[in-house]
Amino acid sequence: MSEILIKATHQGDTRRLRLPAGAGYAELAAAVARLFFSSMAGCSWIDSDGDQITVATDADWAEAVQHGVVDGAIRINVALAAAVASTPAPAFPADKPPGYEEAGGAGASPTGSDSTAVAAAAAIPSPGTPKPAPGTSTFLAMLVDVSGSMSSLGGEVLSGVHSYLDGVAAADAADNTRTTVLFSTFSDAYKLRHDGVPLAAARARITAADVHPDGCTALWDGISGVLNDTEARIAALPAADKPEKVVVFILTDGHENASQLFGAAEIRQRMNALKGDPHGYEFFFAAAGQDALATGAQMGLEAGQCVTWDVGCRQSAQSTFAACSENMVKFKRSSKGTPRGLWGFSPAQRSAASPKRAPNRVKIARTPARRSGLRPKISPRKKARSNKSQSPLAAPATGSMSWFAGLLGSPWSSAPNPVP
Repeated sequence: MSEILIKATHQGDTRRLRLPAGAGYAELAAAVARLFFSSMAGCSWIDSDGDQITVATDADWAEAVQHGVVDGAIRINVALAAAVASTPAPAFPADKPPGYEEAGGAGASPTGSDSTAVAAAAAIPSPGTPKPAPGTSTFLAMLVDVSGSMSSLGGEVLSGVHSYLDGVAAADAADNTRTTVLFSTFSDAYKLRHDGVPLAAARARITAADVHPDGCTALWDGISGVLNDTEARIAALPAADKPEKVVVFILTDGHENASQLFGAAEIRQRMNALKGDPHGYEFFFAAAGQDALATGAQMGLEAGQCVTWDVGCRQSAQSTFAACSENMVKFKRSSKGTPRGLWGFSPAQRSAASPKRAPNRVKIARTPARRSGLRPKISPRKKARSNKSQSPLAAPATGSMSWFAGLLGSPWSSAPNPVP
């Protein structure tokens, strides 16, 4: 085998490239950079069981070449230093970059048969777009559901957390900013795993043991726990080290079913207080097995802060982590007063996160307006019995119109809602 066919996927956008069989990790990184027009920040290959295995060295890539060929190609997922706009695809000149092969074969469009739903591109600062001031800090609190049902995702949870952090790390490197991470989980109970550590250290310390699935879903208690720990950690920081921005990321795959201490009303009150000055927290809520927008609304979150993903779907989980990381970067780069719509979840991100369903909208129960002073509605059966018992109002068997005429002079004629 003189060449290797590689199908590289970034946030749902799959593109093909070919490398010599003896190429190493550096050659792979360079080819991916040419393919997506952005440097590669991380990579993993997908084995025959669907598990993702990280590639960071020549030895890792050699293992992928040896064991990762499925149906004639190696499938890899890549994280980029800056996200690439892929819808619509850029028009390429005749002399395409070396190693580039468009999905679907030579001469095909990059949005060919191998392309899936594509998430919206991240905010790539264009010339003249202000960046955060050098040294600007952000505090990221991550709360991840590790209830038993999360086991269906296998290693995708850990991979997703790492890819989320990789995206933020790439933005920090590009913008000369820094991020501190508090990582926690919940199932039956809330657990603080890593308490306010630099992003690079958090990336290295978060392991499969931290996200081992077990138990039920105490969502409200988990959110209360992460908010308590986040507030405590930030309060303990010296004034010079306090973050300019705070982001809380929450991921769950099921409905609340085990909280013992708190309910939705308490969580809503806490979140509303933290969203305002002087705190300015920003929340991203990703939920499966439910309408995330509706559940988020219970907590006082706007639709742009919530996204629904598909239970047990690894690609869905991957796209969700990518979209949340991408939107956090946009928030980090925004100035105070910027409308949330510039970093809220887009229709493309929603489609990629939940390909099984159309993008959700918050459903609002609409009740017909009732004028004050009207009597409650009465069921037809009760209404019939009531009519029979009210002999002065009962219509004669003959069907004479005199009964209706009698009503005109009755006290009921002036009521706002005549009751027959």
